[in-house]
Amino acid sequence: MVGSTKVQFEKKFFFEQSSVAKIEDVVVDSRRRNHKIGQNMIKEVVSWIRREATTQGGSLVDKKLYKVIVMCGEDLQCFYNRNGFETRNVAMSQLI
Repeated sequence: MVGSTKVQFEKKFFFEQSSVAKIEDVVVDSRRRNHKIGQNMIKEVVSWIRREATTQGGSLVDKKLYKVIVMCGEDLQCFYNRNGFETRNVAMSQLI
């Protein structure tokens, strides 16, 4: 396997019960990095989300999707900025 990612959908209480799509676990084999594989994966995943959310009969139409988010470390912010994402909030966590 060269790379993988997953998408999770979460219904929100705000924004008229809309949903967000979270792109998670974007991974590219370390031997294959710097070949635009991650960039192509992100592009295809976002295109799939948009297509499914707006196409009649698409499986996501009823979700009222209003945004796509991705959580990443500071070292990957530039990568996601180059791929159309904006830094909007600060994510915090507590390890257990």
